[in-house]
Amino acid sequence: MNSATRFPPLGDFKPADEWQTHINEIFYGIQGPGIHDHFQTFVSQDHRLAHALAEDYFEQANKQANSSKPRFIMEWGVGNGNLAGCFLSHLKSIDTKRNVYPDTRYILCDFSMEILKGASNNERLKSHKGKFSMVQIDANHMDCFYEGTIDKIFSNEIWDDLSTKVLLKRDSSLYEEYIQPLIDPIAAGVNIDDFFKQFNEKDLDSLKYRPELLRSIVWEKTYQRVYIDDWPQAEILQAHVDLLFEEIPIPVNFGALATLKRARKLLREGGLGYTGMDYGMYSLRELNFPERPYFNLYGGQYTFMVNFELLSQWARA
Repeated sequence: MNSATRFPPLGDFKPADEWQTHINEIFYGIQGPGIHDHFQTFVSQDHRLAHALAEDYFEQANKQANSSKPRFIMEWGVGNGNLAGCFLSHLKSIDTKRNVYPDTRYILCDFSMEILKGASNNERLKSHKGKFSMVQIDANHMDCFYEGTIDKIFSNEIWDDLSTKVLLKRDSSLYEEYIQPLIDPIAAGVNIDDFFKQFNEKDLDSLKYRPELLRSIVWEKTYQRVYIDDWPQAEILQAHVDLLFEEIPIPVNFGALATLKRARKLLREGGLGYTGMDYGMYSLRELNFPERPYFNLYGGQYTFMVNFELLSQWARA
């Protein structure tokens, strides 16, 4: 949409990942449990995935009966607490010999304290008092935890919100997507100078009274020539891009890559792995599908679909 002639901008054009992380910090900082009014994840309404994860964890943990105790599980992006509550409840029910559940400690980590407060009120989770704890933390900053101390990590639909660049191939050259936020102050009913300041300074105390304003933002897009030699895992990324069609925007989920690196450091030797749940393009077939979506807006939140093909190549590397 070309709105530049009608709507005033809230800032300059920047690489997509910069504005994406900016708007998402505001969204999660002011919405709290209200995010569930905009979308639902699979694990927030259902028990089946949590039960499957609990059974897998129980089977693996039983094989390590002589390992050091307690066992620590981390969940990054806690939603409404349903995954943790259903996981612990099912683990307790299947652990009839009490070899695993008594020594399991579940750490729920999220950027938003409001979301953590909402999750702590989950009825299933509340029945496991003493077995879980809450930590307010950004997924990009996990330095407060000791390396090699965690047995299992789950991430629940955080990759799509983390830093993501977008590439476009055209005539064998690469272009990076830049985006710019615009708003119609009359339709939104705001003083543009006040909102500009609050938005750019991420003034959550002011913005939380008008969360609906984020939905009024319109995003302009443009592309600029880019060289990726100094980007993380550039050789793998270039080989990936070489397999893609031209003129199709490709998400490059650097924030998701960072979680893989962080999980590897936090997991103890012989740990039980990192399981991430998210949505996106599974293979080159989906990536090369013309006119397929690659981002979504939920209540003003800006999410990019996950490039699982590239992420799996990074993970193996």
